[in-house]
Amino acid sequence: MPRPLLRLSSLAAGGVALAAAGASAAADPAPTGARVAPINLGGGSIQLEVQLPDGDGGFQLRNQEEVRRFFNRANCLCPADEGTEFAIKFSLLNAPSALDDEPVDVWFGTQCDSSDVTIRDANCTRVHTFADIEELRTPDLVPFGVGELAASCEARESERRVYALIDPNDDGIDTASGDYVGGPLGILVDTQPPPAPQDIEASGGEGAVEISWTLPSSRAGDIEYFQVLCARADGSTGEDDDLPRDLDPRYLTTAAACGVEDPSICPQPVAVERVLPGEEPDAGPGEPDAGPGAPDGGAPTMCGDLPGGLEDLDPMHLCAEATGTESSVRVEGLENGVAYRIVLVVVDPSRNPLALDLGELQPSPVKDFWEDYKDQGGGASGGCSATSDGRGGLLAILLVALVVGAGRAVRRRRRRGGGLILGALLVLGGAEAASAQPWWEEAGEPVQADVGPAPIGWSFELKFGPYVPQVDSEFDLAEGEAGPFEQMFGDGPFLMSGITVDRYFLYPAGQLGVTGSAGFFSQTARAYQVDDAGNVLTDEDGNPVRSPGDETRFRMIPMSLGLVYRFTLLDDLYRIPLVPYGRAGLSYYYWWVSAPNGDVAEVPTMECPDVSSEDCEGDKARGGSLGWQASAGLALRLERLDPDAEVALRTELGIEHAGLVVELTYAEVDGFGSGDKLAVGDLTWFGGIAFEF
Repeated sequence: MPRPLLRLSSLAAGGVALAAAGASAAADPAPTGARVAPINLGGGSIQLEVQLPDGDGGFQLRNQEEVRRFFNRANCLCPADEGTEFAIKFSLLNAPSALDDEPVDVWFGTQCDSSDVTIRDANCTRVHTFADIEELRTPDLVPFGVGELAASCEARESERRVYALIDPNDDGIDTASGDYVGGPLGILVDTQPPPAPQDIEASGGEGAVEISWTLPSSRAGDIEYFQVLCARADGSTGEDDDLPRDLDPRYLTTAAACGVEDPSICPQPVAVERVLPGEEPDAGPGEPDAGPGAPDGGAPTMCGDLPGGLEDLDPMHLCAEATGTESSVRVEGLENGVAYRIVLVVVDPSRNPLALDLGELQPSPVKDFWEDYKDQGGGASGGCSATSDGRGGLLAILLVALVVGAGRAVRRRRRRGGGLILGALLVLGGAEAASAQPWWEEAGEPVQADVGPAPIGWSFELKFGPYVPQVDSEFDLAEGEAGPFEQMFGDGPFLMSGITVDRYFLYPAGQLGVTGSAGFFSQTARAYQVDDAGNVLTDEDGNPVRSPGDETRFRMIPMSLGLVYRFTLLDDLYRIPLVPYGRAGLSYYYWWVSAPNGDVAEVPTMECPDVSSEDCEGDKARGGSLGWQASAGLALRLERLDPDAEVALRTELGIEHAGLVVELTYAEVDGFGSGDKLAVGDLTWFGGIAFEF
């Protein structure tokens, strides 16, 4: 469990503990060395609670997260009179009407309640004295600076404690002699920077910079955010940078807290694996210089050639951020052809920054798949015009209705805690275990008697198989020549997943009905780097040079609706658990291509020559292609291998049959030969699991 940031032990006669709300922590057992309060307080106690500035010259209770974010290095370095004070509220509770006149000393440190005064003096500092304990009947707020509590602002993370001590002889705490311990109140003071990420890679992309890293092997939980600062390397400004952006700094520096300069926050140069357009991977600015923010620590390093306000992490340069669990960030909205100085800031929960200088990076244009496809003469147009006559939309609606109907049918079936998935586990888990004892049955409970087979109304299949969309089929390619899809994504095969739902109405020596299917296909590749004229750069072997910071994605959702026939007589009459089947019907495949920035890719048109303009829309890489497809397959009803499993499936789960399927599928999906539709069919096979109910 994480250590509580604050904890309060208010000790009274008989060990009575008092809890407080807000940032005043609940009472915990006193740390080693604490004494039980003597009886002379009459059962009363002194309660301590921390309060933070309210922004209006006063103080108020805050939650633990806000307290953690206050006790950091910046506030430690700032003078206490510069708005970085906190307050401790002291209250005398449950005390009798009259007490002896006793001074109460406030100490900061650890082991301040020791009976050995030399230990206390070595580890603690007396910071305030109440002349008489009676003063605390009216709660009193006493302000302090973070530096007073921390004692030292050097990099460390430790719990500092606040004590209210009654020690009339100033000779150490001896409760048997009438001394008293109020508290201690523990406060976590964190003045060390977070750890540095490892294996940093940075590269320029299309109007962007891509940065990735791996989290450190130790203290990774001490990273809450990553933030990126950008500035033009020559110190100039430009409207195309979209700076400043609507981002708040997650970190706190002394410049922001109180205006004090702190050269130790200067971004430390780090070794970065980076790629500039047309270049091979090369190291960044070098090994880290020693400094408190550097991974190996050391003496402060003064800032040097950083442009603009990067030296003191001016939030005007913030351009992107990521959470502490992420391993990459993409900075969008930069200008191609302009060199930028990039600083990665690692931030911990206390708002301490570790700034890393990643050197200069230059965004540059790239060519995604849609742009390359169109440049090579691809005739397909984007948009969803395939549904303009209602055919594609109707197909999708009917498919949804079929799936919904299957879902309702499943809910109507008798099942006990598992449905289809439990059926799969039972059938595929092995016949021997099923025959010995169905796993969901209690010990000694017999399997229910077979109620007999019921007419099969529905079936469901989950399948996977290799797939390569026939996008390149429209090109007149010589033998061995690759089209734009193969050049960008490779020759495959790639994985496609899918589901199929059948609804049966007639039973002529088998099952005859309607079928619907839906799937998902996705493939990603690095975009091509281009020169100033927009031509793809190639290496010495003539292969396109890929951009390390830009990806382009092709995604597709194939859907179909048609007729299905399953020949079941082999199993029904002869108990041969093989069911040949066939399907045929219309197809509608919806597809889209993503540009490196994640948006749908787009190319200019005569009506919209500038796709960056918001006044028009170019040819967007999304659309639907109609076509047809047919499948021939074979299903294996595995429950036939074990009679007990067969009965259990039927009586307990409402599943008549469960097993495996394998099928061959041919899809001709190109708009029925239309030249402006993307060809996305294929001849392939699928395998998976199936359930009939």
